[in-house]
Amino acid sequence: MKDIYRDIDLSDETMELIKEARAVTDSVFGRGIFIRGIIEYSNICRKNCTYCGIRADMAGINRYRLSEDEIVDIAENHIKNGIKTVVLQGGEGSSVVTEYLCRVIEESRNMILNLLLLFQSAGKAMRNIVI
Repeated sequence: MKDIYRDIDLSDETMELIKEARAVTDSVFGRGIFIRGIIEYSNICRKNCTYCGIRADMAGINRYRLSEDEIVDIAENHIKNGIKTVVLQGGEGSSVVTEYLCRVIEESRNMILNLLLLFQSAGKAMRNIVI
């Protein structure tokens, strides 16, 4: 095991537990690194989550929403660069946004069969979408 714990006073029992945890992690996930691309399709949001930098009341932000073609082009570029997982990220919008994202997913599936789309931070509006 590398020396990442050298400056921490850990008991032998704790060190053994760390080694066992590392072995289990390695056997399940391997030692690979997984890179995901992010496409922030919009920074428009109707919610005011206090932790969020794109919340509705946040002043001084130039708001945007990428077109469907722009999202597909960016996803294709990720694929060309070896990134197979893309996170679509954006503020929570209306049902129009849900329909818009459904069209993007359909278009992406038709054009880029190896692309896995994940949703993160798309808000509650996306909770019933099955990919």
